Amino acid sequence: QGTTDDGVPEESTVPETFPGGTPILARNSTAPSPTHTSNVSTTDISSGANLTTPAPSTLGFASNTTTSTEIATPQTKPSCDEKFGNVTVRYIYDDSSKNFNANLEGDKKPKCEHTDCEKELKNLPECSQKNVTLSNGSCTPDKIINLDVPPGTHNFNLTNCTPDIEANTSICLEWKIKNKFTCDIQKISYNYRCTP
Repeated sequence: QGTTDDGVPEESTVPETFPGGTPILARNSTAPSPTHTSNVSTTDISSGANLTTPAPSTLGFASNTTTSTEIATPQTKPSCDEKFGNVTVRYIYDDSSKNFNANLEGDKKPKCEHTDCEKELKNLPECSQKNVTLSNGSCTPDKIINLDVPPGTHNFNLTNCTPDIEANTSICLEWKIKNKFTCDIQKISYNYRCTP
């Protein structure tokens, strides 16, 4: 076994004998061989028989043939939960229309992508409920928020319930319902904010 001028190991052939005295070529090589298989033909001069034996071949030259393989993979859409994050709805009461407008708030500053979304967040009647889709196919699954509109502020009175004898040391405030409404009373919470 030797090497060619470019340093590639040459293959050596060793005759083997099959039954019937038919010589064939055995191919041995220390060079790594690709998975390609070729056919080698040998002819026995004495009998005129033609034998074909599959054998691995080793390529010791550069090829000009290039194979380009492109695999088209469908683009996956991002998660809507990741895109929009946690969405909080703040309801702002409009005294003139007695309706609410909903503002979206959250850590990722959510905005409507759906064309009708902005309209659906305006002029909401008290105690109404509806689902609004924020996304417009840009992510999956669709981001849908549930609007659960509170009762209007005109339904409540804030009264001072502090006894006169304790007026210098404490304060008592109480919300009283003055109009009936259809909202679930269990969902209502009251917040007090004191300003100087």
